[in-house]
Amino acid sequence: HEAQRRMASSTVVIVGLGGLGVEIAKNVILAGVKSVVLYEFEDNCTVRYDDLSAQFYLSESDLRSVSTRAEISFTKLRDLNPYVNVSVLKGDLMDIITSTHCSAVVLTESGIQQQTTIAEYCHKSGVSVIIADVWGVFSSVFCDFGPNFVVNDTNGEPASSSMIASITTSTLEVFAQAGYSLSPSDASKVVLMVTVLEDNRHNLESGDRVNLSDIVGTGIFNQLNGNEFDVVVKNGDPFSFFILMQPSSTPIESSH
Repeated sequence: HEAQRRMASSTVVIVGLGGLGVEIAKNVILAGVKSVVLYEFEDNCTVRYDDLSAQFYLSESDLRSVSTRAEISFTKLRDLNPYVNVSVLKGDLMDIITSTHCSAVVLTESGIQQQTTIAEYCHKSGVSVIIADVWGVFSSVFCDFGPNFVVNDTNGEPASSSMIASITTSTLEVFAQAGYSLSPSDASKVVLMVTVLEDNRHNLESGDRVNLSDIVGTGIFNQLNGNEFDVVVKNGDPFSFFILMQPSSTPIESSH
């Protein structure tokens, strides 16, 4: 589990310990990262009356405190997970990002100039940055996970699954008619039409990718299991789709 391994070795810098910032800090600490650094901008760090409506680790007595919201919240956040190293740091944020070798910076309650400066610095340094803010019932989130980060999810919906009824061969014309860019090397490939059970729509669109498993058959169909393929859906058919694959020298037979 690559994601769990990366999370367990990550350091996250959280800027701004208001209502949103403390909620993010709580969740990140409970998730079990390696370490969390709490940071406050000097011009927006002591407790204000409006903090009491959302920051659950602050009380009215803290209004008279000269300590920052991060310092006041530190002990309770640290006690959430003894396996996470939680600290409060002060000074230049760029220096802290560099010295802690952090994996991500979460910015809250920051101005546009601060956001731009820090986001550009993180982008050049290969550090992920998330900028988030909340105003009553309205909110905004901006994410930059670097130039090599690829999002393949087009709609945010969970992956669907379907039971396959049959797989039969078709022609390359299906892909050409759907606007798929065919290359000369595609001439040796095989187009397969996959049909699902009639009581289980596949919910796919052209351009989606599918992973096939538990295919029972001989010949070319032995190559389908565990592989991903681009999908073409013709005329919005909810029960069949087409895939393009490179066969081996084994003969084409039937499958289900």
